[in-house]
Amino acid sequence: EIYNVLNGSGWFNSTGWQSDGAQCDWFGVSCHDDRLVSAIDLRSNNLAGSFPSESLSSLRELQWLDLADNKLFGSIDDFVFYQVHGLHHIDLSENDLSGEVHVLISPSVQYLNFSRNNFTSTSQLHKFKQSYYTIQTIDLSYNIILADVSEIFQDIPPNLVELILTENYIYGTLPDPLPVLEDMKRLLINDNMLSGQIPDISRSFPLINELNLSNQSRAENGGLSGPIPLGWSNLRYLVFLDLSYNKLDNVVPPDMSNLPQLKVLNISNNDLSGELPTELGNLAGILEIFDVSNNVLTGTVPFELGSYNDALILLSGNNDLWTPAPLSLCFVPGFDLINNSTLCPLERNVLKKFYDSTKGQEWTESEYWIDPYTSQCYWQGVVCDKSGTTIIELNLKHNGLSGKLDTGIAELDSLEVLDLNDNDIKGTIPSEIGLLHKLIRLRLSFNAFVGKVPSELGQLDNLELVHLHGNRLSGTVPADMNVKSLPQEETSSFITDCGVPTDFDEPLLCEECTMCCNSAGDCHSTEPAKLAQVQAKGFDSYAQFIWVFLLLLLGYVFLVVIASFYYDRFVYKAPPRSDTERSTIIEDKKYALETIGSDSVYSFYMSKNWHAWGLDLAVLAVQIAALVMFVQAAVKDFSNDRSDFIYSWKCSRNSTICTDESDLNWQGWALFAILMAAHLLKDIINGLKLLILCGKRRHSTTSRMRFFVGGFFLTWISLFTVYASTVYNIAIARSNTDIIINTVIILFICDVDEYFYRAIQAASSFWTAGQRDDEKDDDMESRFEELQRRVEARDEQNEQLEMRVNALERVLMAQQTDVSQDPH
Repeated sequence: EIYNVLNGSGWFNSTGWQSDGAQCDWFGVSCHDDRLVSAIDLRSNNLAGSFPSESLSSLRELQWLDLADNKLFGSIDDFVFYQVHGLHHIDLSENDLSGEVHVLISPSVQYLNFSRNNFTSTSQLHKFKQSYYTIQTIDLSYNIILADVSEIFQDIPPNLVELILTENYIYGTLPDPLPVLEDMKRLLINDNMLSGQIPDISRSFPLINELNLSNQSRAENGGLSGPIPLGWSNLRYLVFLDLSYNKLDNVVPPDMSNLPQLKVLNISNNDLSGELPTELGNLAGILEIFDVSNNVLTGTVPFELGSYNDALILLSGNNDLWTPAPLSLCFVPGFDLINNSTLCPLERNVLKKFYDSTKGQEWTESEYWIDPYTSQCYWQGVVCDKSGTTIIELNLKHNGLSGKLDTGIAELDSLEVLDLNDNDIKGTIPSEIGLLHKLIRLRLSFNAFVGKVPSELGQLDNLELVHLHGNRLSGTVPADMNVKSLPQEETSSFITDCGVPTDFDEPLLCEECTMCCNSAGDCHSTEPAKLAQVQAKGFDSYAQFIWVFLLLLLGYVFLVVIASFYYDRFVYKAPPRSDTERSTIIEDKKYALETIGSDSVYSFYMSKNWHAWGLDLAVLAVQIAALVMFVQAAVKDFSNDRSDFIYSWKCSRNSTICTDESDLNWQGWALFAILMAAHLLKDIINGLKLLILCGKRRHSTTSRMRFFVGGFFLTWISLFTVYASTVYNIAIARSNTDIIINTVIILFICDVDEYFYRAIQAASSFWTAGQRDDEKDDDMESRFEELQRRVEARDEQNEQLEMRVNALERVLMAQQTDVSQDPH
């Protein structure tokens, strides 16, 4: 009969319903052991038609009936299940039933679900009925029931566990007090038309788990009103509480925080005012949803809400809350105003991450840092612009920072000064710093940074000071880093660890740095010395400038020789060598020997012995090689471990300006000049004299060549000694005593020729005897030439006498001829 009445042919599943088999085998039918029907479950099976009251009433042993989610219509007879004494579960939800609801429809009913139908009213609940004491769940939600809530609670069954009246037209005021229902766990009367105040729930429903009185907006006065009652601390089992979308006012009761199992608290869209109680922090770790949005709350947001790590916290719509929100709250992912720049300033959040990443709890000074309400502009080391909202400076030098530098620092996009000098920050320098385009001063010195200097730092165009020394950086500093230094900080504007010695195989390379420091903490300016600045045009080092020096000297030598030659021939008009007394030439040679020094191997230049010349050139080569070594060691090459250059600067942890700690002053250089002049001026003058002799006509080509070579090398070695000593002292002399010591050592090299001569003289007299033989040969040659000149003079006199005699003879012969011809 049920099959026929409810359009069985259209069921989704009708297995067995038209067969001759026992009903216990039909789809949706269950039976007792005696083959009587105990349960019918045809949920969601496309049943259609009027509710089969008569057919169902004949199933006297039925205990379970579920016809939900079908197309049943019509009303239900109050006595349909009067004789079905065992029926305890009835679910007719999601149909199209209408009329009056008979809640106590079966003598033993425990569960009744008539939700999502079109019922319009409920019948009176009679205490004399057995079901009055058995029923536990009543679900009449999503109907169109019009009833006074006080009448519903007037004769409510005492053992009720769940009462669900959601989305009907229940009106009126909740009775105060409410009836005591000790087993009540779910009371849902949301989306109705209730009004008035909420009575004390705790006295009536001590075991309540879920209470929903929200959205009574259908009422003319806007729903429930007045203050939220007290007594919540007695509801130890409350898990869900929703009082939203009403007209509740006054403050949020502090005792709401004493609900140990509460997971959802929604009191949004009311007229609640005042400050949120700090006691709400007791719900941290318990509450999953806390919604107080769209009220008129004021004052500060309790920082205790910041401990709701995984909860959804909704505070929007309370426009009078004081700002900013607690710092910890702005790091709760579920906070709905986390992106509100007023309540949760982005820069404050960035500083919080910076604090955590650099172990802020261990800082030396951290006044106001991560204070829940203090503006970040008042935190230790933080400076904001005039508006007091934007951070322009972060200065935490000497403050015990450690850990790593958070990449989020790039979000401080107005930062002009970042000074983290003298801390213990580890890891790499974040490349994101290159996004701080307004940055002017960057000090990351004296930390424990490792790795390479990010190439992104080359994007910073406004830098005036960069200090990266005192770390463990390697590689190459970006060549496009442009540091526009201030005049007072020019030397100290760009400092890295580009000096030697270094802790790495190769030192840090930095072409643009103004100061290079080494692993010992000593530094030196990369600005070339004044002498090197003169050399810089085409030459990179002192060693390369030796060739320039040599060319200049050659020019000087040739100029002196030419001038001497010109003066001797055209001004003085000296006679040629053939007309010069031999004694004068010999005297010149003796003078030259005395000038060059008879106790020096340089005197061998006046010798005709080629072996002596070879020895002399070898000694000269030794002197030049030694001096070249000093010049090469003086080169300021921060990448060369062989450089003797001494770092005289200190770039202190406590100052942005490096200081030169050299004690060398003008007095030391004056002593240096005196020593140079006393020792070498004689040789320079004597070299000049030899060059002048080279230009005299009276000397042979060989002699003049000797004078030239002797004068050139004497001048060269003297001036080169001055050059080498000067550049070497510039490189390593850091006190007046240093410059004297260095000068004496180098001058010793200048005297090597004399020490070699003495050694040779002590070892063998051959070389010095040869020199004396040359002197004797010159003397004998001079005497022979003198004798030859006298003989030639006598021959000339004899020729002249003979010519005179011949002339006299011719005169006499002429006179004799005249006498013989005269007749008288």
